Amino acid sequence: MPAALVTGGAGRIGLHVCTLLARAGFDVRAFDLPGVDFGRATASPGVTAVCGELTDAADVRAAAEGVDVAIHLAALLPPASEHDRARTMAVNLDGTRLLVESLTELSPTARLLFSSSVVVYGDTSDREPPVSTDWPLRPLDIYAESKVAAERAVRESGLAWTILRIAGVATADVLEPPDPWPFTRTQRLEFVLREYVAYALARVAHTDRLNGRILHVAGGTSWRMRGERYALDYLRALGLPDDVATLLERPLAFDWYEPAPELATLGFQATAYEGYLQRMDDAVAAFVESDAGEP
Repeated sequence: MPAALVTGGAGRIGLHVCTLLARAGFDVRAFDLPGVDFGRATASPGVTAVCGELTDAADVRAAAEGVDVAIHLAALLPPASEHDRARTMAVNLDGTRLLVESLTELSPTARLLFSSSVVVYGDTSDREPPVSTDWPLRPLDIYAESKVAAERAVRESGLAWTILRIAGVATADVLEPPDPWPFTRTQRLEFVLREYVAYALARVAHTDRLNGRILHVAGGTSWRMRGERYALDYLRALGLPDDVATLLERPLAFDWYEPAPELATLGFQATAYEGYLQRMDDAVAAFVESDAGEP
């Protein structure tokens, strides 16, 4: 049975990846911080919780020993990443280096799938879309800088690697809208539903045909729109007025992205935007029903 390590395995994307890999016959190690809730991840037979710090060499070595594939999701995300540069670089960059070193020594034939982000391109509004993976990297915040540096560490590792630059992640959940939204009203957007990010990662974990490749994981043409439409669709699904949407004055990231046909050959197909809106309607209906049933 092949062994898979998923860093950030108790997170929202990580737990989906763990479940999919376990169903496919992997012996999965869900690596995440002590004290987090591993319950949903380990509910799947074949998934084992491994507690540890990404910045602790002993923890990372123990998790990485003897694995066939490592899916590296763990990172300090915005807005927390923007509050402490040293901490963000310690987790996102030095933690990646520790993982690379541990795999190189203890699992040298393992494949490393690195979850990066389209924020590495920075503001691309001055160019004609779609964004290609060979476009220059122009990070505009600490998180993006950490991803650019971590990508370099992965590419120079000597391991078999695949880098997936993930678009903005949409969640069909009843959550408080961000304030502000991380884009402008007129900005080009192409997000992707959270579960389909997990599907893409799990599909790539099954094959070595994409070694040495950098791929976009984005929603496809039905998700290509402007920032105002995306924000207003979300607010309207929640029954909130349009005027509560606060958006950026200038873009920091996000655009339309060159698709990765290699993912389609693996059976990956992102859900259409209309499917996401239906999921939002279902989530709101379930929330209202649950709220109405409370004493």
